[in-house]
Amino acid sequence: MDKLYTFTEQIIEYLYEKDLAYFVIRYSVDPPDQFKDAILQRFNEVDEEIKKLIRDIIKPEVDNYINVDIIISSFFCILDGILLSIGNSPREECEIRLKATWEFFFTWN
Repeated sequence: MDKLYTFTEQIIEYLYEKDLAYFVIRYSVDPPDQFKDAILQRFNEVDEEIKKLIRDIIKPEVDNYINVDIIISSFFCILDGILLSIGNSPREECEIRLKATWEFFFTWN
């Protein structure tokens, strides 16, 4: 799971550095009609690529413990929360929230 956490940190870094979170939030919630199909198609393509990356990252570690699709769904919930956090909070706060969430859901026994 360490690799998945690192991947999540890299997503946060990329979105903050490129100011893409605002675009993603704005245009995934309410895309302009003339671009709606193209934007949603691209978002779906990105989601599929993220799913492939997650499978590659976690498959060896959790194959016998938990369904990979459950982990992927959980990851996307965390990612959705991260996008809102990026849009509303300083980077440091977003990183604190990620760490707390990760510790609770992925390392709590």
